[in-house]
Amino acid sequence: EEATENCDSLNVISTKPFEGLHQCMAIIGQYESQHILRYMRNRDNVPLNETASMSLERVGRNRRKGGIDELKPPNMAQQESNWKKLSHYFSTLLPQAKEELKPILRQMFQASINEDYTTASDGIDCANSNELLTKHQLIVMVCNYGQVDLLLNFLCSSYTMDLSRVLIFCTDEKTYRIVMELDILGLQVYYNSVLFQSVSTDAAKAYGDDVFVSVMWAKVVVIHLIQQILLPNDSKQRKRRKYCSNIRNRIYDSDGGIDILFQDVDVIWNKPKFQQAPTNTTSITHPLDLFQDYSDIDIILSEDGARNVRYAPYGGNTGFYYIKHNTRTVWFTTSFVYVSGDLMKRAKSHQQIFVQLASEHAMMYGLKVKTLSKTHELLLGGYEYHMHGSKLLKDIYIHKTKPEPYIFHMCWTHNRKQKVQFMKQMGFWYVQNQCTMIEEDDKNKNQNTLFFETILGSNNDEDNHKKNNGNSFIRSNCCSYEPIIECSYSDKPSVIPCRDSPKLVKNAPIFWDL
Repeated sequence: EEATENCDSLNVISTKPFEGLHQCMAIIGQYESQHILRYMRNRDNVPLNETASMSLERVGRNRRKGGIDELKPPNMAQQESNWKKLSHYFSTLLPQAKEELKPILRQMFQASINEDYTTASDGIDCANSNELLTKHQLIVMVCNYGQVDLLLNFLCSSYTMDLSRVLIFCTDEKTYRIVMELDILGLQVYYNSVLFQSVSTDAAKAYGDDVFVSVMWAKVVVIHLIQQILLPNDSKQRKRRKYCSNIRNRIYDSDGGIDILFQDVDVIWNKPKFQQAPTNTTSITHPLDLFQDYSDIDIILSEDGARNVRYAPYGGNTGFYYIKHNTRTVWFTTSFVYVSGDLMKRAKSHQQIFVQLASEHAMMYGLKVKTLSKTHELLLGGYEYHMHGSKLLKDIYIHKTKPEPYIFHMCWTHNRKQKVQFMKQMGFWYVQNQCTMIEEDDKNKNQNTLFFETILGSNNDEDNHKKNNGNSFIRSNCCSYEPIIECSYSDKPSVIPCRDSPKLVKNAPIFWDL
């Protein structure tokens, strides 16, 4: 406060020198600019020691010090494909999906919408009513058939928790039927065959491949869909509208949007930690409670760990993030849809375009974005698992000298198969082997009949397909009540000794010998 007490306006320039480069800064008096213009001496794939004689040239924000451009403009074919997809989405699919989703969402929030309220104005703070947000909160997930066992793992491990605010978007009929057959109380599921017809049913073989990108498009669309839906406000919001003249005629005060926690299917909730009794220092009993202290932030990202220009300036991970509903975020999600079919396809990354678009909207519209700090009590992920977390993970899961996180996100993996292997090593896997998807190149594939294919093919037999002594047939045969722990790699963290297993990285040390 003392440093800025004489400032009527403050410009903040955020930049970090490239490691190994002599970087200069030039601040020039000119018309106001919200961007940093970058000049570099390099070309694609030219070694740094050969660039000294080159002249400085304008480059994009995604040019790395070695000359590689992480994001080039979409080509014409990508643009034309995107135009067709957007035209169909906005003219036909969006209105149809909104009408189908409204009754589902009304059912999920029926208690707060229908709650009676008194005529007294007690407890209504009109001074803090400008944001006009409801407290409708929703957890959203997206899944295709190629990753259905990862989704099952999440549901098997957490189905005794409150899932009444979880909405799963299934991108194919097989996934939809499997999740519906789980018959989990309160869980809501949505499927639209036309909306998701371009999404592959396979598992991505690698980060950024065509299957991966098609599922990323679904991640963009489902958030936009929900942001476009307004529900009747809850009791407190209706009282604010009645008694606060400053919001009576403002947009979004008669109906309310939904704040969304999006999470990927490779996320695991720490059920015992959430089920602990609230204390004087914490009242976290549900994943949505993790964001209760960020009332002035629009988008809250989990920490990714990557610190390169591709994910600057936030370094956030979009496999677990919270987005509120207001005019800024609604326009942000719409803008994201506009570039989801060409620019995101070109980048092969949902996360990269999300972060860079959020930065642009922060400059243009005041969008407030925060990345959660790396606190192990809140959330851990692939960065800690693979890069710098060996001691931390040992202290948490083996020595028990540090508290476990509420959330673990098994990101930073090459493909689905590795995710399953890592989760089994950490005691995060709750799906029986007959319900674990088999890779196309697995040598045992021809010796196995996929459990799901057998069940889905016998849907005429109601007694066999749907119920097993009054319980879900899939849940009874797929879910394990205790974690299934197996070793795959000796050099990766594990809750049991895996010294005799092969190494994933040839020269890496054995985890249990560190």
